[in-house]
Amino acid sequence: MSVRSTNSSGPGLANRSAPQDKPAATPAKPATPNVVDRALARLPKDVDSHFERSGESTRTFSKTGGTERDMFTPKLGDKGAAGLLGTALRNLPAITKEGSFAKSASVFSAEGSVSDPSGRASASGRVAVLEADVSGSGSVGLEGGALKARGEVKAEVTLVEAEGRAQADLGILKAEAEGRGYVGVQAKANGELTIDPLNGVYKAQVGGEAFAGAKVGGRAAVSLGEFGGAGVKAEAWAGVGVSGRAEASLEKGRFKARFELGAALGVGFKIGFDVDINFGKIADAVKNVISKPVEVIKDIGKSVGNFFKKLF
Repeated sequence: MSVRSTNSSGPGLANRSAPQDKPAATPAKPATPNVVDRALARLPKDVDSHFERSGESTRTFSKTGGTERDMFTPKLGDKGAAGLLGTALRNLPAITKEGSFAKSASVFSAEGSVSDPSGRASASGRVAVLEADVSGSGSVGLEGGALKARGEVKAEVTLVEAEGRAQADLGILKAEAEGRGYVGVQAKANGELTIDPLNGVYKAQVGGEAFAGAKVGGRAAVSLGEFGGAGVKAEAWAGVGVSGRAEASLEKGRFKARFELGAALGVGFKIGFDVDINFGKIADAVKNVISKPVEVIKDIGKSVGNFFKKLF
Protein backbone atom coordinates (compact mmCIF):
# COMPACT_ATOMS: atom_id res chain seq x y z
CA MET A 1 0.00 0.00 0.00
CA SER A 2 1.48 3.32 -1.04
CA VAL A 3 1.01 6.46 1.00
CA ARG A 4 1.51 9.95 -0.35
CA SER A 5 2.98 12.26 2.22
CA THR A 6 2.48 15.99 2.35
CA ASN A 7 4.55 18.47 4.28
CA SER A 8 2.83 21.23 6.23
CA SER A 9 4.52 24.51 6.86
CA GLY A 10 2.91 24.76 10.29
CA PRO A 11 4.97 23.38 13.23
CA GLY A 12 3.88 20.22 15.07
CA LEU A 13 1.57 18.93 12.33
CA ALA A 14 2.01 15.25 11.43
CA ASN A 15 2.19 14.07 7.90
CA ARG A 16 -1.06 12.44 6.76
CA SER A 17 -2.54 11.16 3.56
CA ALA A 18 -5.19 13.14 1.68
CA PRO A 19 -7.26 12.15 -1.33
CA GLN A 20 -6.72 13.89 -4.61
CA ASP A 21 -9.51 16.48 -5.16
CA LYS A 22 -11.11 16.45 -8.60
CA PRO A 23 -11.13 19.79 -10.39
CA ALA A 24 -14.53 21.53 -10.24
CA ALA A 25 -16.51 21.61 -13.44
CA THR A 26 -16.40 24.94 -15.24
CA PRO A 27 -19.91 26.49 -15.13
CA ALA A 28 -21.48 27.25 -18.45
CA LYS A 29 -21.25 30.89 -19.44
CA PRO A 30 -24.72 32.47 -19.31
CA ALA A 31 -26.08 33.83 -22.52
CA THR A 32 -25.65 37.54 -22.93
CA PRO A 33 -29.08 39.23 -22.70
CA ASN A 34 -30.09 41.27 -25.71
CA VAL A 35 -30.97 44.94 -25.65
CA VAL A 36 -34.71 44.35 -25.21
CA ASP A 37 -34.25 41.96 -22.24
CA ARG A 38 -31.87 44.36 -20.49
CA ALA A 39 -34.31 47.24 -20.95
CA LEU A 40 -37.31 45.23 -19.74
CA ALA A 41 -35.38 43.96 -16.69
CA ARG A 42 -35.10 47.53 -15.49
CA LEU A 43 -38.85 48.19 -15.79
CA PRO A 44 -41.08 47.45 -12.77
CA LYS A 45 -43.86 45.02 -13.53
CA ASP A 46 -46.54 47.29 -12.16
CA VAL A 47 -46.63 50.78 -10.76
CA ASP A 48 -49.78 52.36 -9.36
CA SER A 49 -49.09 54.88 -6.65
CA HIS A 50 -51.26 57.49 -5.00
CA PHE A 51 -50.26 60.15 -2.52
CA GLU A 52 -52.46 62.58 -0.70
CA ARG A 53 -51.71 64.80 2.22
CA SER A 54 -53.90 67.34 3.88
CA GLY A 55 -53.77 69.53 6.90
CA GLU A 56 -56.11 71.89 8.66
CA SER A 57 -55.99 74.28 11.56
CA THR A 58 -59.59 74.93 12.52
CA ARG A 59 -61.40 76.12 15.62
CA THR A 60 -65.07 75.27 15.74
CA PHE A 61 -68.01 76.04 17.99
CA SER A 62 -71.32 74.26 17.86
CA LYS A 63 -74.33 73.92 20.06
CA THR A 64 -77.46 71.91 19.50
CA GLY A 65 -80.60 71.53 21.48
CA GLY A 66 -84.01 70.07 21.09
CA THR A 67 -87.30 69.37 22.76
CA GLU A 68 -90.07 66.92 22.01
CA ARG A 69 -93.36 66.61 23.82
CA ASP A 70 -96.88 65.40 23.30
CA MET A 71 -99.58 68.02 23.14
CA PHE A 72 -102.97 68.70 21.64
CA THR A 73 -102.91 69.37 17.90
CA PRO A 74 -105.70 71.51 16.45
CA LYS A 75 -107.56 69.39 13.93
CA LEU A 76 -110.87 70.09 12.26
CA GLY A 77 -113.61 67.68 13.20
CA ASP A 78 -116.17 66.04 10.95
CA LYS A 79 -119.30 67.50 12.54
CA GLY A 80 -120.94 70.89 12.83
CA ALA A 81 -119.21 74.03 11.63
CA ALA A 82 -115.81 72.33 11.70
CA GLY A 83 -117.12 69.62 9.38
CA LEU A 84 -118.51 72.20 6.96
CA LEU A 85 -115.21 74.10 6.97
CA GLY A 86 -113.27 70.89 6.39
CA THR A 87 -115.49 69.96 3.45
CA ALA A 88 -115.02 73.42 1.95
CA LEU A 89 -111.24 73.17 2.27
CA ARG A 90 -111.16 69.74 0.62
CA ASN A 91 -113.21 71.00 -2.31
CA LEU A 92 -110.99 74.01 -3.00
CA PRO A 93 -109.17 73.77 -6.34
CA ALA A 94 -105.43 73.24 -6.23
CA ILE A 95 -103.58 76.52 -6.61
CA THR A 96 -99.82 77.01 -6.97
CA LYS A 97 -97.93 80.22 -7.53
CA GLU A 98 -94.22 80.25 -8.25
CA GLY A 99 -91.75 83.03 -8.89
CA SER A 100 -88.07 83.82 -9.10
CA PHE A 101 -85.78 86.76 -9.64
CA ALA A 102 -82.11 87.39 -10.36
CA LYS A 103 -80.17 90.64 -10.45
CA SER A 104 -76.48 91.28 -10.96
CA ALA A 105 -74.17 94.25 -11.38
CA SER A 106 -70.42 94.71 -11.61
CA VAL A 107 -67.85 97.47 -11.93
CA PHE A 108 -65.76 95.38 -14.30
CA SER A 109 -66.32 91.96 -15.80
CA ALA A 110 -64.67 90.33 -18.79
CA GLU A 111 -64.35 86.88 -20.24
CA GLY A 112 -62.97 85.35 -23.42
CA SER A 113 -61.51 82.31 -25.09
CA VAL A 114 -58.98 81.47 -27.78
CA SER A 115 -58.11 78.34 -29.75
CA ASP A 116 -55.89 77.32 -32.63
CA PRO A 117 -57.42 76.59 -36.07
CA SER A 118 -57.06 72.82 -35.62
CA GLY A 119 -58.91 72.89 -32.30
CA ARG A 120 -56.17 70.96 -30.52
CA ALA A 121 -55.37 73.74 -28.07
CA SER A 122 -57.72 76.18 -26.37
CA ALA A 123 -57.85 78.52 -23.41
CA SER A 124 -60.57 80.52 -21.67
CA GLY A 125 -60.75 82.92 -18.76
CA ARG A 126 -62.95 85.27 -16.75
CA VAL A 127 -62.20 88.22 -14.48
CA ALA A 128 -64.66 90.16 -12.30
CA VAL A 129 -64.12 93.09 -9.94
CA LEU A 130 -66.72 94.41 -7.47
CA GLU A 131 -69.56 92.21 -8.67
CA ALA A 132 -72.86 91.64 -6.84
CA ASP A 133 -75.48 88.95 -7.48
CA VAL A 134 -78.87 88.48 -5.82
CA SER A 135 -81.34 85.73 -6.67
CA GLY A 136 -84.35 84.12 -5.12
CA SER A 137 -87.18 81.70 -5.75
CA GLY A 138 -90.34 80.70 -3.98
CA SER A 139 -93.72 79.08 -4.26
CA VAL A 140 -97.04 79.11 -2.44
CA GLY A 141 -99.62 76.39 -2.95
CA LEU A 142 -103.00 75.25 -1.65
CA GLU A 143 -103.90 71.62 -2.23
CA GLY A 144 -106.29 69.32 -0.39
CA GLY A 145 -106.91 71.99 2.23
CA ALA A 146 -103.18 72.27 3.04
CA LEU A 147 -101.15 75.44 2.64
CA LYS A 148 -97.51 74.95 1.68
CA ALA A 149 -94.91 77.64 1.10
CA ARG A 150 -91.19 77.60 0.47
CA GLY A 151 -88.56 80.15 -0.42
CA GLU A 152 -84.85 80.62 -0.96
CA VAL A 153 -82.69 83.72 -1.26
CA LYS A 154 -79.02 83.93 -2.26
CA ALA A 155 -76.71 86.91 -2.22
CA GLU A 156 -73.07 87.22 -3.20
CA VAL A 157 -70.67 90.15 -3.26
CA THR A 158 -67.38 89.54 -5.05
CA LEU A 159 -64.41 91.81 -4.53
CA VAL A 160 -62.14 89.99 -6.98
CA GLU A 161 -62.64 86.76 -8.88
CA ALA A 162 -60.49 85.25 -11.61
CA GLU A 163 -60.60 81.86 -13.24
CA GLY A 164 -58.99 80.27 -16.26
CA ARG A 165 -58.71 76.99 -18.11
CA ALA A 166 -56.40 75.67 -20.80
CA GLN A 167 -56.12 72.36 -22.59
CA ALA A 168 -54.04 70.83 -25.37
CA ASP A 169 -54.47 67.66 -27.41
CA LEU A 170 -51.26 66.49 -29.09
CA GLY A 171 -52.38 63.06 -30.15
CA ILE A 172 -51.39 60.57 -27.49
CA LEU A 173 -50.40 63.42 -25.16
CA LYS A 174 -53.25 65.39 -23.61
CA ALA A 175 -52.89 68.08 -20.97
CA GLU A 176 -55.25 70.43 -19.15
CA ALA A 177 -55.03 72.95 -16.33
CA GLU A 178 -57.45 75.21 -14.53
CA GLY A 179 -57.36 77.67 -11.66
CA ARG A 180 -59.68 79.93 -9.66
CA GLY A 181 -59.26 82.68 -7.13
CA TYR A 182 -62.07 84.33 -5.13
CA VAL A 183 -62.38 87.01 -2.48
CA GLY A 184 -65.85 87.98 -1.30
CA VAL A 185 -68.95 87.27 0.76
CA GLN A 186 -71.68 84.69 0.17
CA ALA A 187 -74.99 84.17 2.00
CA LYS A 188 -78.00 81.90 1.56
CA ALA A 189 -81.29 81.48 3.42
CA ASN A 190 -84.17 79.07 2.90
CA GLY A 191 -87.39 78.11 4.59
CA GLU A 192 -90.50 75.94 4.33
CA LEU A 193 -93.93 76.18 5.92
CA THR A 194 -96.82 73.67 6.01
CA ILE A 195 -100.26 74.29 7.53
CA ASP A 196 -102.68 71.36 7.20
CA PRO A 197 -105.63 71.65 9.64
CA LEU A 198 -107.45 68.69 8.11
CA ASN A 199 -104.67 66.28 9.09
CA GLY A 200 -103.34 68.26 12.05
CA VAL A 201 -99.93 68.94 10.51
CA TYR A 202 -98.08 72.20 11.16
CA LYS A 203 -94.42 72.42 10.16
CA ALA A 204 -91.85 75.16 9.83
CA GLN A 205 -88.22 74.94 8.80
CA VAL A 206 -85.60 77.62 8.28
CA GLY A 207 -81.88 77.43 7.50
CA GLY A 208 -79.01 79.56 6.33
CA GLU A 209 -75.33 79.62 5.43
CA ALA A 210 -72.75 82.38 5.18
CA PHE A 211 -69.08 82.67 4.18
CA ALA A 212 -66.65 85.56 4.09
CA GLY A 213 -63.04 85.20 3.03
CA ALA A 214 -60.75 84.09 0.24
CA LYS A 215 -60.31 80.88 -1.69
CA VAL A 216 -57.73 79.86 -4.26
CA GLY A 217 -57.30 76.52 -5.98
CA GLY A 218 -56.07 74.82 -9.09
CA ARG A 219 -55.88 71.54 -10.93
CA ALA A 220 -53.59 70.14 -13.62
CA ALA A 221 -53.50 66.80 -15.39
CA VAL A 222 -51.56 65.08 -18.15
CA SER A 223 -52.75 61.96 -19.95
CA LEU A 224 -50.65 59.62 -22.10
CA GLY A 225 -53.55 57.53 -23.29
CA GLU A 226 -53.13 53.81 -22.57
CA PHE A 227 -49.66 54.43 -21.15
CA GLY A 228 -50.98 56.25 -18.06
CA GLY A 229 -51.07 59.78 -16.76
CA ALA A 230 -50.59 62.08 -13.80
CA GLY A 231 -52.58 64.79 -12.03
CA VAL A 232 -52.29 67.25 -9.18
CA LYS A 233 -54.87 69.30 -7.28
CA ALA A 234 -54.43 71.90 -4.55
CA GLU A 235 -56.63 74.34 -2.67
CA ALA A 236 -56.03 76.91 0.05
CA TRP A 237 -58.63 78.96 1.90
CA ALA A 238 -58.98 81.46 4.70
CA GLY A 239 -62.21 82.84 6.05
CA VAL A 240 -65.13 82.77 8.43
CA GLY A 241 -68.11 80.48 7.98
CA VAL A 242 -71.36 80.08 9.87
CA SER A 243 -74.46 77.96 9.39
CA GLY A 244 -77.70 77.54 11.26
CA ARG A 245 -80.84 75.47 11.09
CA ALA A 246 -84.11 75.45 13.01
CA GLU A 247 -87.07 73.11 12.71
CA ALA A 248 -90.46 73.01 14.40
CA SER A 249 -93.42 70.77 13.68
CA LEU A 250 -96.78 69.97 15.16
CA GLU A 251 -98.13 66.73 13.75
CA LYS A 252 -100.70 64.25 15.02
CA GLY A 253 -100.57 65.40 18.61
CA ARG A 254 -96.80 65.59 18.82
CA PHE A 255 -94.66 68.72 18.99
CA LYS A 256 -91.06 68.55 17.76
CA ALA A 257 -88.45 71.28 17.70
CA ARG A 258 -84.73 71.36 17.01
CA PHE A 259 -82.17 74.12 16.85
CA GLU A 260 -78.60 73.97 15.52
CA LEU A 261 -75.87 76.60 15.32
CA GLY A 262 -72.34 76.20 14.04
CA ALA A 263 -69.42 78.53 13.45
CA ALA A 264 -65.88 78.00 12.19
CA LEU A 265 -62.76 80.13 11.83
CA GLY A 266 -59.76 78.54 10.19
CA VAL A 267 -57.04 78.35 7.62
CA GLY A 268 -56.29 75.13 5.81
CA PHE A 269 -54.85 73.51 2.75
CA LYS A 270 -55.09 70.27 0.85
CA ILE A 271 -52.71 68.94 -1.73
CA GLY A 272 -52.45 65.63 -3.55
CA PHE A 273 -51.26 64.00 -6.72
CA ASP A 274 -51.44 60.61 -8.37
CA VAL A 275 -49.34 58.74 -10.89
CA ASP A 276 -50.43 55.88 -13.11
CA ILE A 277 -47.90 54.29 -15.44
CA ASN A 278 -48.65 51.25 -17.56
CA PHE A 279 -45.21 49.72 -18.04
CA GLY A 280 -46.68 46.72 -19.85
CA LYS A 281 -47.85 48.92 -22.72
CA ILE A 282 -44.53 50.79 -22.71
CA ALA A 283 -42.60 47.49 -22.89
CA ASP A 284 -44.72 46.31 -25.83
CA ALA A 285 -44.05 49.58 -27.61
CA VAL A 286 -40.28 49.20 -27.00
CA LYS A 287 -40.31 45.67 -28.42
CA ASN A 288 -42.19 46.75 -31.53
CA VAL A 289 -39.87 49.67 -32.17
CA ILE A 290 -36.63 47.69 -31.73
CA SER A 291 -37.82 44.78 -33.85
CA LYS A 292 -38.52 46.97 -36.85
CA PRO A 293 -35.94 47.74 -39.54
CA VAL A 294 -33.51 50.59 -39.14
CA GLU A 295 -35.30 52.60 -41.82
CA VAL A 296 -38.49 52.67 -39.75
CA ILE A 297 -36.53 53.87 -36.69
CA LYS A 298 -35.08 56.69 -38.77
CA ASP A 299 -38.57 57.71 -39.88
CA ILE A 300 -39.71 57.77 -36.24
CA GLY A 301 -36.77 59.92 -35.24
CA LYS A 302 -37.55 62.32 -38.06
CA SER A 303 -41.20 62.54 -36.94
CA VAL A 304 -40.15 63.26 -33.36
CA GLY A 305 -37.85 66.01 -34.56
CA ASN A 306 -40.64 67.60 -36.59
CA PHE A 307 -42.91 67.39 -33.53
CA PHE A 308 -40.51 69.38 -31.35
CA LYS A 309 -39.91 71.89 -34.17
CA LYS A 310 -43.64 72.60 -34.21
CA LEU A 311 -43.65 73.10 -30.44
CA PHE A 312 -40.84 75.65 -30.47
